[in-house]
Amino acid sequence: MKNELGKRGETIAATLLQSKGYKLVDKKFYIPAMGEIDFICENRDALIFVEVKLRRKGKPEEGVDEVKIRKLKKMAEVYLNRHPTRKEVRFDVVAILLNEAGLVEKIRHIPEAF
Repeated sequence: MKNELGKRGETIAATLLQSKGYKLVDKKFYIPAMGEIDFICENRDALIFVEVKLRRKGKPEEGVDEVKIRKLKKMAEVYLNRHPTRKEVRFDVVAILLNEAGLVEKIRHIPEAF
């Protein structure tokens, strides 16, 4: 169930980001024992690491806590070592809240979230 929700959240987020002109460079960038980065995108002169959070209650963005931020930054370092760039690097969050019926109640794109 959780995996299905995660995939749904990523589909919703990808649609939103693409509508804003983001180009998907990589998705599900996985590093064993560290985790994964949901999306890596480009938009103009920036390389953007995107974390997607989907919840049924509360504020989804609160799921990106200090521990998650540290992990994302470490994984981004690994990615950048493998794929050097001169682009500006930033971290965005896409927070998706579902209502009781499972429909999107609120979606929030937070550029430069941390």
